[in-house]
Amino acid sequence: MNFITVFDTIIKTGGASYNINTSELNPKTGFFVSLAGFEKATSIPTNLNRFQDIVQSYLTSEILSEIGESPNIYLGFWVHQDTLFLDLSELFEDRTNAIREGYNRHQKAIYDNKNKESIIL
Repeated sequence: MNFITVFDTIIKTGGASYNINTSELNPKTGFFVSLAGFEKATSIPTNLNRFQDIVQSYLTSEILSEIGESPNIYLGFWVHQDTLFLDLSELFEDRTNAIREGYNRHQKAIYDNKNKESIIL
């Protein structure tokens, strides 16, 4: 994982999505739907070493098992007020399928990568 690039992106833009299998950062197309039960909240790290520690502690065997070798599962990071949130999200290319899966997973919203906006469900 390129911790420097991901950390810098989070600090500059307030969030990032990173695929540990493909090293893709912030895809430009598709829709993200969170996987229920994988969200973690923590204080915003003030330096790269702290960020690395947070990510490494998040990547438990359960998380890594969920990610597997899938090119469609991303680590999600976003900042809200004074909190850094981490989660796992699945990338869907089709909007209809993403919305359907968002409802199935009891999500409040999904994320449109092309338009960089949340779609409230």
